[in-house]
Amino acid sequence: AVTVDADGQHRATDLLPIMDAAQAHPGAVIVGWRDMEAAIARGVHVPARSMKGRDAARFWLRVQTGQDIPDTQCGLRAYPLAPVLAVGYWFSRYDFETEVLARMGWGGLKIRSVPVTCLYFTGGERVSHFRPVIDTLRGVRVNLLLVLRRLAPWPIKHLAPPESSAFRLGKWWKIASWREAFERALREGSSNSELATAFALGVFVGLTPLYFLQTLLAIFFARRLHLNVLAAVIGSQISCPPLAPLWLFLSYGVGNLLLNGRWALAEVQGSLLSWIWAARWPFLLGNLCVATGVALLSLLLARGVLRVTRPGCKAP
Repeated sequence: AVTVDADGQHRATDLLPIMDAAQAHPGAVIVGWRDMEAAIARGVHVPARSMKGRDAARFWLRVQTGQDIPDTQCGLRAYPLAPVLAVGYWFSRYDFETEVLARMGWGGLKIRSVPVTCLYFTGGERVSHFRPVIDTLRGVRVNLLLVLRRLAPWPIKHLAPPESSAFRLGKWWKIASWREAFERALREGSSNSELATAFALGVFVGLTPLYFLQTLLAIFFARRLHLNVLAAVIGSQISCPPLAPLWLFLSYGVGNLLLNGRWALAEVQGSLLSWIWAARWPFLLGNLCVATGVALLSLLLARGVLRVTRPGCKAP
């Protein structure tokens, strides 16, 4: 099935390369690629909002599926019907464009891009049902839920056999096989945005009270989200022994402030275990707030540092 947006921004002749690609790769999802940078160089007016939205969507699909698609929002597409109809979907509006690509990527389908013409209209010529605020919030919602689904340990339905080029551990008893797997994990997600996100993810996991499991969880989450494993592991070390008491104090203090309106450590009454049980809710609430706040701050700091130290590695 071939789809095309009804806003006049696609040329009918661009259907031909889409259909040719669909016939050459019948098991793949074909998505049009509007080269906005090339269009700007030719003097075409491309709204900055469109470019930012494209870059953000590209980043999140790369995190969710590991596939780097230059334009995930183009409505000029060709879908292989059998796999697309074999799964259920949560959404049916603009956010379906994102969800279907993620689910097809999870199912093992290749998403291929085909260059198409980039057309934009201004003023009264522009026709669109896109609502900037509500539809942007819908996009945030769908990406958040897809990331959470990707992190969940539930099995995902496979729609196609894995590609022959996919990595396999091979002879697991040999050190070389494990070294290759480790090096591959470190290379994955090495753009500035992905490194910063992996570091912030590690910080968040490291600040949770899942003691003795933080490093393993950071590795697991980084692999599930196709992020850099080493950056996530480094971030998870934020709760190393010298700093652990500080985060414990802050977590309980913040939680106590939110629940009881005062920043103070309660006096220990009875045994230590009974006090820990009584303080569990202030601690858990405060820990969630502290972990989220510090992770967001780490994300901003990491992006700033990487922008200066690795200016040639910018990514959406």
